[in-house]
Amino acid sequence: KFEEFPLPQMLTSSMEEVVLQSKVICGTSSDTIAEMLTGSMAAPAPQAITAAEEGLKSMDCFTTSGELTALGRACASIPVQPNVAKMLLLAGAFRCLRQAAVVAAFLSVKNPFQQSPNQSGGGRSQDSSRKKIGKDYFNKGYAS
Repeated sequence: KFEEFPLPQMLTSSMEEVVLQSKVICGTSSDTIAEMLTGSMAAPAPQAITAAEEGLKSMDCFTTSGELTALGRACASIPVQPNVAKMLLLAGAFRCLRQAAVVAAFLSVKNPFQQSPNQSGGGRSQDSSRKKIGKDYFNKGYAS
């Protein structure tokens, strides 16, 4: 059964990506961006915004004062999470872009076998009535 309304994209994507894109678009201070994000209809937790800003500072996308760096602008121009974008930029500098692109592709795809928290069947009981997930779903006995 599907939910009536899905979660907003801002709450399902990486907060680092949301904060970085907001900084590029608005170009204002970190406090203004935090106010804008917490004032939205699908407001993330203020702690998540602060953690995202600290993560972007540790990746050198923001200066210690919260200003956007050249690396941050370059990471924002690549449509993946900032840590993956930084990896791709550094891989280009070290001439190992092909291998890094493979890793980036795997990191950018969500896990197809992950269950959402509201689904039942998360336990590991050996009951035959449990819902088949992962490799059990594909093992339907055709080869036996």
